[in-house]
Amino acid sequence: MAHEIDKTRELLTDIWDSDYYLIAAGEQAPTKNEVMDFAKKYGVTFPDDYIVHATGDLGGFFIEVKESLWPYPEGLAVAPFWEFLRGVYSYAYSDEVPEWMNISIAAEYFKELGHQVVPVFKIWADPDVYCYDQEGQLLQYIYEENSFVSIDKGWFALIEEELKELAERKNRKLNKSPQANPSEE
Repeated sequence: MAHEIDKTRELLTDIWDSDYYLIAAGEQAPTKNEVMDFAKKYGVTFPDDYIVHATGDLGGFFIEVKESLWPYPEGLAVAPFWEFLRGVYSYAYSDEVPEWMNISIAAEYFKELGHQVVPVFKIWADPDVYCYDQEGQLLQYIYEENSFVSIDKGWFALIEEELKELAERKNRKLNKSPQANPSEE
């Protein structure tokens, strides 16, 4: 793991502008031993690139488009699914994060479902979630099917792809005008 470096900050910087709100683990990031003990507790293996991220100063990050630019939908709102996907996050190890972002709570939920995985990354408002299993394989949990799909990429490639997709959704949302594409309204 000595050769691995945390690329999270670089990947966030690639999309960063004043349209986003970011929170990160900072001093609350776990140590390597804490991450390894957590993996052992749930019978999973974390690859080195994920461990470097989780123990870095941005491990457990949450980034979303500012509410002033992309307001939260009102109750019972109807819109294309992508319009609800206004942020992404990696689960955090701190007890001070919101419950929905707490890796311990999420891991227990999957354990109760009978799955030997630990969720590590999620797109805001999407019921699907990325997880690691006992072999250290990155999987995507498909909520509607209660099943998993193998994802053939590393941790930082996943973050890079999902951050780029978030930026694309943001640009689509902010450039959207009722006259531009009335079929989507």
